[in-house]
Amino acid sequence: DDANNQRLLAELAPLPDDRRAAYYVCVAALADPQGEVRAVVEGCCHGVILRELHGTGGFGYDPLFLVPEYHHTFGELSPRVKHALSHRARALEHLRPVLRKLLLSSSDQPPNSQSTQEGPARPPMEK
Repeated sequence: DDANNQRLLAELAPLPDDRRAAYYVCVAALADPQGEVRAVVEGCCHGVILRELHGTGGFGYDPLFLVPEYHHTFGELSPRVKHALSHRARALEHLRPVLRKLLLSSSDQPPNSQSTQEGPARPPMEK
């Protein structure tokens, strides 16, 4: 992690602060038991790459990734806060209404029947 962070700092050193935007992305897919993809969702967490490490929590680029609305890096935030605003959490939040819709539509069908319902458009993205 430290070697990667130092390499990133070196590569971004020439960039002014207003050109150091970054984001984490998570794409999650939901497939039914037959393997048909029912929904694909995306979650992003936008931030800025700092010029020095801040914080010791997390892993990877967390001490460099500043979350502007919290004024702290992922390395400084508590695990509870970090997980709540992470790209993974945001992707899964987009998946929640799709799951709800699929579960409600499948409860109206006899066992072993296939629903023809699709998840909503992006986000989540249609198949």
